[in-house]
Amino acid sequence: MPSTDTGSQGPIFWERLRKVFQTSGNSQHEPEDPNRTLVIAVCVLISATLWLTLTLDEQRTVVIDIPTQVVNLPPDRALTSLPPEAVRVELKGQGLQLILLRLNPPEVAVDVSNSPVDVRSALAVPETQNIQVVSVSPQQIDVPTETRTERRLPIRSKVTVDMPRSYEMLGPLRLRPDSVTISGARSIVESFASWPTKAITLDDVRDSVRVQVPLSDTLDQLLERSISSVAAVAQAGRFTEDSLRVDVEVSGVPSDQNLVALEPSVITVKYRVLFEHTFEAKTAPGFFATVSYEEIRSDTSGFVEPEITVPSDLQIRDPKPFPQRLRYYTFVTGE
Repeated sequence: MPSTDTGSQGPIFWERLRKVFQTSGNSQHEPEDPNRTLVIAVCVLISATLWLTLTLDEQRTVVIDIPTQVVNLPPDRALTSLPPEAVRVELKGQGLQLILLRLNPPEVAVDVSNSPVDVRSALAVPETQNIQVVSVSPQQIDVPTETRTERRLPIRSKVTVDMPRSYEMLGPLRLRPDSVTISGARSIVESFASWPTKAITLDDVRDSVRVQVPLSDTLDQLLERSISSVAAVAQAGRFTEDSLRVDVEVSGVPSDQNLVALEPSVITVKYRVLFEHTFEAKTAPGFFATVSYEEIRSDTSGFVEPEITVPSDLQIRDPKPFPQRLRYYTFVTGE
């Protein structure tokens, strides 16, 4: 009796498996077998495991990029050019070993003291792994060096200040500190006259502003810098247009020479002034217009242009005389 039950298990199993994958037009009216999903999942898992096992055990060939690392660079020497960041290597071995090597690739030690470096010899593939190096590219890496030197350079600003309309800078943009020391190969260091900041824009500046600006990372791996950023200080203010009536004086007239008269002798000076200095500009004593007597003597047109002087302690810009040219007359002094 037991032998009969055991012999019937095989057909029963295959019949159930056939029903799991069998589809028919009336399947939607039949109750779903609760074991169907489980059986499908187990079958897929077994199939994937078998495929993965067979695949990883096969001999395969792959091409991967392996990073380089410069070693044994003396302190008094510096690179003049960088080696490639990685070398392309064709490897042959078991699939699993190749996957592990790709996840944790070794480094190619670029030995400066042994330049040019043979890449195949420098490639550190673990001996415990049954992996064969088929080819490498490039096959050699040259590592040129020069005497290391350093130099102090001024920092060149690439900062743009953007202000609202009617606002202007009250002075040039300042950098603190304004210089940097760079160190590297002599030929590279001596090729620089200044070191730039990164290009940034300060938006909507209306008053004083101070921001940290990184220095440009030009040749970052070949040159060392004493600092990596500077403070950029900018000051802006609102300007307004105004005008003032001033007398025009003739300067430098000798006491025994001809007298000079100007027409007109009073002019209007138009200018832009910092809003906070508007009232002071109207009453400041350092605001005047002059014409040089020597200019009159050398002139042949009969007209001269007045020179405008503004108070040095006020923010007054672009003073322009109206009219811009004055007629002059000379009178001979009596005996």
